[in-house]
Amino acid sequence: MIPFFIEYLAFSGELPLQGLGYLRVKKDSAKLDITTRLLTPPSQEYIFESSDIVDVESFYSWLKLRRSTPSHNDESAYLQIINDLNKLSGTDLIEWKGIGTWRKGDSQKVVFEPGKIKNQLKAVVAEKVIRSEAVHSIQVGELESDSVEMSKRLSQKTKRVFPLDWLGVFLLITVLAFLSWVFLSGRVQPGSISNPGKILPKESSSLQYRSL
Repeated sequence: MIPFFIEYLAFSGELPLQGLGYLRVKKDSAKLDITTRLLTPPSQEYIFESSDIVDVESFYSWLKLRRSTPSHNDESAYLQIINDLNKLSGTDLIEWKGIGTWRKGDSQKVVFEPGKIKNQLKAVVAEKVIRSEAVHSIQVGELESDSVEMSKRLSQKTKRVFPLDWLGVFLLITVLAFLSWVFLSGRVQPGSISNPGKILPKESSSLQYRSL
C-alpha cells in the first residue's frame, strides 16, 4: 500500500478508488451500557462501499498540494494499484497492512475485508471513583484562592445582626414590663414617692373696714 493513502484517509476520511468505489473510515464514539456499567471506548474501522462512479478530482488536487513540485509518479502509482485490484481473480489476495485485504467476490466484484486495527482500546467496567482531598485553584480577577479555603469560608456561620429599630422596641417593652411588675408586686407604695409634708391652712388676718 502507498503510504500517502493513509495520509489521505486521515485527512478526508475516505479514499476514492477509481472505477471501484470508496474506502471509508467509520468512527464510533464511546458508549456506556447503564445496566452492565460497561464503557466501550471510541473506535474506528475501515469499510468499502462499491460504486461505479467515483470522484477522484479532489484526491488528485490533494496530491498536487502535498508536494511543493507536482509529481506524476504518485498518480502513476495510484493507477497501478487500481489496475492490480481489477486484475484479482480466484483466490488471489492483496493485503494492505493495517487496513485490510482485497479479493475477488462471487459476483466478480472486488471485496474488502477489514483487518484488525492495532492499539484499539478495550472495553472496561465503569467504577465510581470518589476523590478525596482534591484541591482546585480558583481565580476571580486578580484574586486567587483554592477550593479548600473557599469551602471553609462558605461553611462559616455568619452572625445575625439585630436591626436597631427592633432593638429599641424590645428595650421599651422590657422597661414597661419591669415597671408593671414593680407596681403590681407592691414593692413600691404611692406614699414612698409622694411628698410626706402636710398641707396646713394659713390663718387669715383680721379685716378692718373703713367708712368713706
